[in-house]
Amino acid sequence: MNDQAAKLRDQMGNQSNIRTGARKIAVTSGKGGTGKSNTSVNLSIALAKLGQRVMLVDADTNLANVDILLGVSSKYTLHDVAKGGIPLSEVVFTGPAGIQVLPGTSGIVELVGNDGMIRNEITTSLAVYERDLDIMVIDTGAGINETVVHFVTAADEAIIVTQPEPTALADAYALIKIISSRSVRTRLYILVNGVRRPSDGFDVFEQLQLVVQNFLNIQIHFLGNIPYDTNVINAVNRQQPYLLMAPKTEASIAISSIARKLLKHPPVAPDGKKETLFGRLMRGSKP
Repeated sequence: MNDQAAKLRDQMGNQSNIRTGARKIAVTSGKGGTGKSNTSVNLSIALAKLGQRVMLVDADTNLANVDILLGVSSKYTLHDVAKGGIPLSEVVFTGPAGIQVLPGTSGIVELVGNDGMIRNEITTSLAVYERDLDIMVIDTGAGINETVVHFVTAADEAIIVTQPEPTALADAYALIKIISSRSVRTRLYILVNGVRRPSDGFDVFEQLQLVVQNFLNIQIHFLGNIPYDTNVINAVNRQQPYLLMAPKTEASIAISSIARKLLKHPPVAPDGKKETLFGRLMRGSKP
């Protein structure tokens, strides 16, 4: 695996700033239980329905659950790639609306604490895949650790999923604080999940924005709300994306609107160019 990464690094050389790659959107959260992975799944499907070639990457290196939310029992996961012998092409499968899905690994004792090993495998392998994609949605782990920050700062944009409660806001701010110390290139969006009233989401954003403006040298942007919706809970229990199970429900309408908003505002790098995920991760890994 290390030989493969080294070979790709040599091939890329200093070309990371001149090759166009897929748009990278990391979906993350400061704490578990905010609906981050469910948002990643349904956002990927919504983007695919708008004509985008999408890959959903489950980059939670220890507690992956994208395949569970899709109701799919994948034959292989990143664990099989990381321990050798299984090529990534046999791990990736086609999901709803034609999205490509790279399932993560969960509950593998020997991999707990070895985030860096799987992170390097994801990084190396996706360098080839992103050439044929429009958008790569990267579902990171929850919380603050090196792997989460690694993927967020390598993305063009990061969607921080939070909820209208004090603990979720505090954890979202802590994540933003760490990101701000590492990167000013990643555009940060705030998405408020489980709101009871439409105004609640923007109220949450304004509270967070006020603290960020006072203490951090970084900008955040309001992406939207996903309302509290019992159809979302039912869909999770049935292991189906709510966008497909209940396409006219409030949550489905909201996630579709968020997908359209993202497509209307593509990211632009400071030099007007995009680089590959591999290139950004390798650049970010340098001391």
